[in-house]
Amino acid sequence: MLSLEEKILVYQNEGEGFEILSTVIFVGIILSGITYSVLSLRALAIYKKRIKDNFSSIEKINLQWLLRLVFGLSIIWVLVFFADDKIIFSSVVLFVVFIGYYGIKQVGIFTNKHALELSLTTESKEIIEQCIAEPQITKYEKSALTDSQLKAIHGELVHLMKQKKLFLTPELTLTMVAEELEIHPNILSQVINTVEQKNFFDYVNTLRIEEFKDRIAKYDYQKYTLLSLAYECGFNSKTSFNRNFKNLMGKSPSEYLKECKAMLD
Repeated sequence: MLSLEEKILVYQNEGEGFEILSTVIFVGIILSGITYSVLSLRALAIYKKRIKDNFSSIEKINLQWLLRLVFGLSIIWVLVFFADDKIIFSSVVLFVVFIGYYGIKQVGIFTNKHALELSLTTESKEIIEQCIAEPQITKYEKSALTDSQLKAIHGELVHLMKQKKLFLTPELTLTMVAEELEIHPNILSQVINTVEQKNFFDYVNTLRIEEFKDRIAKYDYQKYTLLSLAYECGFNSKTSFNRNFKNLMGKSPSEYLKECKAMLD
């Protein structure tokens, strides 16, 4: 540990005699910045997938804001080596302001206790025990559900969606549907992924699009706007509706409506 006098001497001599130590510190700072950025981006990719596996609407809980903060912090790392102190400190202050803004604006994702709690029946507990019985080399490593079990649960899911039309609920979650079926969310997620070949987000929004198409085909609904119909079908924003519709149909809602009107004429 250097004394204050020694530190002053090093500073006055512009680091002479401590070149190796300075190089090690410089390399360490660069590596820590790169490592942090890479690990942060990897974690974001994992959580982004988790969101689509558990929520049907992600506009208010997406992690784009956090991605911007990671990029912002990476820029600060670069400025540390190439900019003067005034620019560095100004960028840090601006970064802290952005953290505060996004921190207040962003809602909780996995902190809702009600969304994470599930009262399991005896039957559902037995199914879970079967699911963790033998490990398999699949996406769901601990799952041992048979094809017949997958089809049975999927049949119950389809029946539930037709009867209660849960997909009309804008903030529908995987846990909410699992509670209706009295099974564990992980099992339901596996069923949707395996049978439907979709995550929960895509599955629910596909049902919403199909409901929209059914309603727009009815003459009574011709007097409603596209956006009002979209809200009735479970979408909570115009952006979400347009994006999901185009992803599924390959065309915008307005283009689809024009084709429908042309067919009627």
